[in-house]
Amino acid sequence: MKSNSPNWRPYEERGGALNQKINASVSTPTAAVFLISLFVTLMAAWALDISVTGLMNGLVLSNGFRFVDPARIYHVALAVILANSIITMFVIFFITERR
Repeated sequence: MKSNSPNWRPYEERGGALNQKINASVSTPTAAVFLISLFVTLMAAWALDISVTGLMNGLVLSNGFRFVDPARIYHVALAVILANSIITMFVIFFITERR
């Protein structure tokens, strides 16, 4: 169906999906950094969970690592989450700037 509008063009000529080049690819190192950062953030959130439980119940954590004090694990996990949030922000910024 053709319109009477002087600016009418078929969908394909206006840059439709059939004629458009879609570049949705993300480089492999960028995706790897993003996924590793997401994994580390989730692990730090788990550390926050167990440290708060330890603080509330007056427990000593025995996770096989150097830190057994729940307050120290809590603060390390907060620092890790902050650092990974900044890294993730830069990765997202890098992805959006490339396009």
